[in-house]
Amino acid sequence: MEHEQMLAMVKSFNEYIEERLLTRIQYLGLKKEDSYHSENTGELAAAMAKAHGEYPKAIYKNKLNPFYKSGYSDLDNSLSFIRPILAKNGLHFEQYTVLGKDDASVTLHSRITHVSGQWSETRAKLTPAKSDSQSYGSELSYKRRYQAEAILCISISDEDDDGETNMKEDRKREAAGTALNTGVNVQKQAYATLNAHQWGQLQESLKGYPDLYEGVLTAYKVSSLSDLPQTKYEHIINQVRKNIDAREKGTVPVSK
Repeated sequence: MEHEQMLAMVKSFNEYIEERLLTRIQYLGLKKEDSYHSENTGELAAAMAKAHGEYPKAIYKNKLNPFYKSGYSDLDNSLSFIRPILAKNGLHFEQYTVLGKDDASVTLHSRITHVSGQWSETRAKLTPAKSDSQSYGSELSYKRRYQAEAILCISISDEDDDGETNMKEDRKREAAGTALNTGVNVQKQAYATLNAHQWGQLQESLKGYPDLYEGVLTAYKVSSLSDLPQTKYEHIINQVRKNIDAREKGTVPVSK
């Protein structure tokens, strides 16, 4: 009898331990899943502080919202300036979505991770106006952009001349001899030059086409896109787009 009682006590004790362990594991799992940052963030914070010191003073708005008649910097444009700086400082930025347990909600996660393994993230549920794919895509694009700007501390100016800093830096780089068209000296123009939005649109269109970039500078005898005449903007960007379109279709490029 004593032996049976002992076995019963051992079994009861084991069941108690297993229950406590299971509860602890579940708690730790939920705690880890619910955390917005790693246990330690010292190295991450130090790397982010260093990266912030290397950020550009301003990021130009390269897109125009036709409904609100306002400019903004899309995610690709903003990250094109920021990702190289993050990589240089051992940082990685990623965004992903997680389906809720109810299979009805979707949450966007934006996470910054350091090579040490330390990380921090922000989250937001997607709340599209409609249940169709277009509304979902618009909501996702919108929140991806704003979450990225928030967690990476990217500043986009609300002023109409946003990007002027970039334009000045563009002139400085080219005046120092880094321009493709180095044969033209920088000089003060007597006419109105491109505004920040126009400069950003043209800069974006010419990415990956250095020969077109140089052709535009040569045609107008300037050393920087920011020194192009504002009155010629529509003509210039239309010709650039026609040339690019012709190349993609494999037809003869349109002359300038």
